[in-house]
Amino acid sequence: MQKLVIAVLAAAVFQTAVLQTTVAAQAGYSNAAVGMGRGHQVKKADDIVVEEYFNYRRHALPLPKGNETVNLDLSWGSKTTTEGGDAVLQIGITTARFKADEMPPVNICVVLDRSGSMSGDRIRNTREATKELVRRLRPQDRLSVVLFDNVAEILVPSQLVKDQAAIIKLLDGVQERGGTNLNDGFQLGYKQVAEHYKDFPSNKIVFLTDALANLGVTDPYEILRQAGVYQKQMQIDLTLIGVGEDFDATRARALTSKGHTVHFIQDSREIQKIFIDELESLLAPIGREVSLEIEWEGDLALVQQYGYNVAPVKNKLTLPINNMNGGLTQIALLDLNLSNSNSAKVTARLVWKDAITQQPRQLDAETKIKKGKAASTTEENDDLRLNYQIAQAAQSLKEASILYYAKSAKAAIIILKSNINELKKLPANKDLDLIIEALVGMKKNIEAQTP
Repeated sequence: MQKLVIAVLAAAVFQTAVLQTTVAAQAGYSNAAVGMGRGHQVKKADDIVVEEYFNYRRHALPLPKGNETVNLDLSWGSKTTTEGGDAVLQIGITTARFKADEMPPVNICVVLDRSGSMSGDRIRNTREATKELVRRLRPQDRLSVVLFDNVAEILVPSQLVKDQAAIIKLLDGVQERGGTNLNDGFQLGYKQVAEHYKDFPSNKIVFLTDALANLGVTDPYEILRQAGVYQKQMQIDLTLIGVGEDFDATRARALTSKGHTVHFIQDSREIQKIFIDELESLLAPIGREVSLEIEWEGDLALVQQYGYNVAPVKNKLTLPINNMNGGLTQIALLDLNLSNSNSAKVTARLVWKDAITQQPRQLDAETKIKKGKAASTTEENDDLRLNYQIAQAAQSLKEASILYYAKSAKAAIIILKSNINELKKLPANKDLDLIIEALVGMKKNIEAQTP
């Protein structure tokens, strides 16, 4: 049976044009699964977060109008369903995108893991990433830098960024040593930001680590409990950036589970993406406590959900969305099918709290699809078609991992080969190249470890 796919898309832009046409690596959404997929290990299924693959790219979507910072738009991939009842709906959420001089002043603490496990490329990438951030901060921004190993200490006390060169010189001297008391670094970083949080509309922790905690409090939920007052009452946001192939993504995702973001740095591509191309996604908050509700009526039936470990309740699905910053794009994909009815309606509701005013906000939209004989579910939407291809390939990565660890390596390789061959038939595209790279990498890793 063919599938009816709902693509729930969120892109960040701040213009008055009708549609963004530049498609590039999108800003702000967690990229850990994509970055970690380039390693030499066969990743376990839990570490292959399907939605992070199709959320890695920026999507062409309608933009917020006028001075609005968020827009909600619905459009179908074809004018009618296919003869079998299949169709694609794209629900687009666009948020404001800011230039450097438009972003509000930020109060930020960078917390750097310099423990012994951070030797080599890890500490080098950490230093370079932090220096790139410092170079792009402005005199009105406030910065502090905290280091941690066995204990945490302050390298740069909280100060306005008036002497970038002096801060960079201090960063050049950071070397690895000792154990990993992650919680001490966490709490000291929050304390630095808390000293001035009332003076800034944007307060942020950027935490760079391999998350291999072995000293002090190591339970991520206890760490979060201790940080609760900073996150809830002071609205201090967190971006956790992992380094190293054995980065503990499970602990990192627990630490960022309250709407925050986790990234991964494998090489200079990710440093460029996070700290240069997407600076607004770190520094320009738009919405917190975000959720997207999708409800379908009539004979629409949910067939498959791509990513997002959330179960539907009857004909309704509520997706938890990470905090919305400038530059964010996000998609979710659902397979549904329209069986007997001639038409059916889908409604969407986006709910969030404004990051600056703290006021609740809401946007609603609805659309209908009619039964028809469309040749393809995505014949009128090239961008959605590409999202779907990437989602299916990412799902095959997870399935291959499950098979490999269930001692069915040959079956895993067959799935990967099939997806690689299908994607290589498509027109060249750098976003497809990324998922092909992940598929080829997993195939090689399985083959290398299979007798």
